[in-house]
Amino acid sequence: LCGQEKSPAMILENANCVLKADITPEMFVTTFLGILDHEKMSFTYAGAGHNFPIYVNHTKSTYELKCGGFPLGLIANTQYHEEIILLNKGDMIFFYTDGLSEAKDSLGNRFGKEKIQKVLTEQCHLRAQALSDFMYQELLAYAGSGLQDDVTLLTLKAETSS
Repeated sequence: LCGQEKSPAMILENANCVLKADITPEMFVTTFLGILDHEKMSFTYAGAGHNFPIYVNHTKSTYELKCGGFPLGLIANTQYHEEIILLNKGDMIFFYTDGLSEAKDSLGNRFGKEKIQKVLTEQCHLRAQALSDFMYQELLAYAGSGLQDDVTLLTLKAETSS
């Protein structure tokens, strides 16, 4: 699928072509693909129907990395677009599945993006693994044992600056 390709958008387009030909019409795949360049401290990314990761910069401003397209395997010849952000020391990107944002408490209230962003800004001093662990503990405290979906969390944190 990838070969020597270094463009997340092109990799997704290639993957979409393969999946469109190989899966049934009611199936699809959501994903988010990013490439980290350690030398340039840049992150190039593209999405295909997946939750948008949350970027938290060193000043604690947050925004979603909204560079998305249709899920893979749905529409033939879909074009994907990519964006690039430059990372500074302390910046982080938080990736998650909808099992986190859509988890509910005993009253049926969702954990939601706002709570995710609040935890990220309040705990941004933590190292990457510790932040993911903290978020998971917050989720368990919120939803208890009533998790209805899988939960995947990944934190990327810039420890050096360009």
